[in-house]
Amino acid sequence: MGSDSAFLFHANPNPMWMIDIQTLGFIEVNAAAVAKYGYTRDEFLAMNLADIRPQTDVARFTEILRSINGATEYQGKWKHRLKDGSIMDVEVRTTIRQIEGRLIALATITDITDQIKAQENDRYLATILKQANDAVISTDLSFVIRSWNRAAELTYGWSAEEVVGRLFSEIVPTSYLDSTPDEVVAEFYRDGFWKGEVIQYQRDGTPIDILSSVALVRGADGEPVGAVGINRDIRQRKHDETILRQQSQRLAALSQQLVETQEAERRLIARELHDEIGQSLTVLNLLISSMNSPQAGRTQALHIIGDLIQRVRDLSLDLRPTMLDDLGLLPTLDWHLTRFTQATNIVIDFRESGGHRRFESCVETTLYRVTQEALTNIARHADVKTAAIRLRVEDEIKLQIEDQGKGFDLDVVLQANRQTNGVTGIFERVRLVGGVCTIETSPGNGTFINIHIPLNEVNRA
Repeated sequence: MGSDSAFLFHANPNPMWMIDIQTLGFIEVNAAAVAKYGYTRDEFLAMNLADIRPQTDVARFTEILRSINGATEYQGKWKHRLKDGSIMDVEVRTTIRQIEGRLIALATITDITDQIKAQENDRYLATILKQANDAVISTDLSFVIRSWNRAAELTYGWSAEEVVGRLFSEIVPTSYLDSTPDEVVAEFYRDGFWKGEVIQYQRDGTPIDILSSVALVRGADGEPVGAVGINRDIRQRKHDETILRQQSQRLAALSQQLVETQEAERRLIARELHDEIGQSLTVLNLLISSMNSPQAGRTQALHIIGDLIQRVRDLSLDLRPTMLDDLGLLPTLDWHLTRFTQATNIVIDFRESGGHRRFESCVETTLYRVTQEALTNIARHADVKTAAIRLRVEDEIKLQIEDQGKGFDLDVVLQANRQTNGVTGIFERVRLVGGVCTIETSPGNGTFINIHIPLNEVNRA
């Protein structure tokens, strides 16, 4: 090797070596090879080409050697093993010359590991895009289409060959539900991302509901170079949501009808008890009072009848107090709280503001029943001597019921009385009149029930 050639060999930034074709042994290596592979020069010179190849490559390497016998040039891609055991993808360019009676191969090695990984990643991503169920579309910064996967073809009815190089807006007209196109573009460039539901149109003009997610793509220098959008056809989801909403509405209407039927039955039974049975017992009481029967038996009969009259009256009031229909919510609550305190010795601090007006019958019934159920729970479980109720009517009806008693585990109670009219019934009644109910409680920390019911035009009157 002449002095100039020797200089170029040793100064080359890429690994280079000289190989004896007959023995495959290293004759010489440059500094770049020593640095790249990790072997010293002496270690290289004690090795041959098979020593730096993975075992899986040896058979192929031997076959290639036979095929290049007599050739003067060779170029190929291989895997080489470094001294630390790691594998490097390389491209080898070899010139074969006869020097002093020996066939010598001069090889230049280029590390293409990153290139191979990038190609593998590209193939991996291409497979993902091909198999993806969502339309995946890439564009440049002017929204000219660069790529268009199989799902996009199926979603919109255009093939990739037809759309690549054309403006996305020309291929897929888009209607934004809550923003203008300019607002969407401005948000996209500001945040580097945009996501929302849109209506887009297929090739034949059919509108489709799409959930679109678009991200800004940046180059190695951090500057924007394009955009990638993932568009999901959500027509089936929209259809399912509509069916579910309709079913929920039917269920709510059925629940409301059930509550109204229950209240109507209670109203009927209460009036029957009060008007028919109660009046008959009263007449019977008057008749016995006027009879000339023995005083002891007569007194006992009058006592029994009087007790029966009171029981019928209490049962009638418990089923549905007629004053709720005749006088409204506030007088009925005052009456009920008085009876509750007399029966339980629990004092109720009741304060109201704006509750003198009349509301829809279903709203008055809900507020009364919720209060009745809450007070029943307090009497049975809270172990307190006082409780507080606040009723405020402003832009909405607010009812708050609070005690400082034992409290309870709300999740456990909801599971336990899912089939009853207890705490679950409170939530359901409030929901059926369009309200919201929250209950804050835990064992040992009392209970706070907070109810908000909107005022419609009837309730505002």
